[in-house]
Amino acid sequence: MHCLFYCSLSRQIWAMSDVPRSSYLTTTTDMNEWMREIRTNSETIIVEKCVLLCWQIWNARNKKIFEGDVPNAMDIANLSKKLWSEIHEATIEVLRPRIQRTNEDGRWLPPNHDEVKLNFDAAVNNVDGVCSLGVIARSSTGACLGWISRRIKQYLDPTSAEAKAGLMAMEMAKIHNWENIILEGDSLVVISAIKDASSSRAEYGNIIADIQRLGASLLKFRAQHVRRNGNKAAHAIAALSKKKSNFVRELPDVVLDIVSSDMSE
Repeated sequence: MHCLFYCSLSRQIWAMSDVPRSSYLTTTTDMNEWMREIRTNSETIIVEKCVLLCWQIWNARNKKIFEGDVPNAMDIANLSKKLWSEIHEATIEVLRPRIQRTNEDGRWLPPNHDEVKLNFDAAVNNVDGVCSLGVIARSSTGACLGWISRRIKQYLDPTSAEAKAGLMAMEMAKIHNWENIILEGDSLVVISAIKDASSSRAEYGNIIADIQRLGASLLKFRAQHVRRNGNKAAHAIAALSKKKSNFVRELPDVVLDIVSSDMSE
């Protein structure tokens, strides 16, 4: 119990995590009893994150003893968040297979003539603690109506970063007064949360709520999932801001090529 909760390294890791202090601190010295306590008193999401953090702390302890690796508290906390997001997304993929996609082979498809489709994507740099967000709006002809590539100095887990990009797309729609919107991304977790009428208790829940609020103010709104192959333009736009935000008005050639390819398939 000491190496998981009370040594210098473990205290730093728990402090940098997104798990509330009251959820994991205990007076018991028995690991099984601790597990029973958090399962009884905490939400499932908190239990999952606590278990992942314990696993990562234990791994770091073993690497230090047997391999001589010097652990970094921030790296361990960030890796635990990343693993939780990946596991959560994989679980959604398995348990909710009926989420609507544009088509089975994952190609980008144009919206109807009266609609605007906004594709979004995000990339996370765990080392520098920055996120790159990308959005592209396209018409029924496939033409680009607008795009945003933004770099934010904020550590977010991959799912929260995707949700942030989705919110940026909705804010773009509001600025341009687009009333018939399709919001499309390749994060099944984010799209599932947007389509779910119940409140999300995940750490990105507030972002999802903002997307839903903006969607409810539109004449027509739907969110749908697309495979990564159909989201290449948004992915390329997000990649433009890995080093700095991109404010160029003209769509870069690398993205233009993807847009042209989408319409020729």
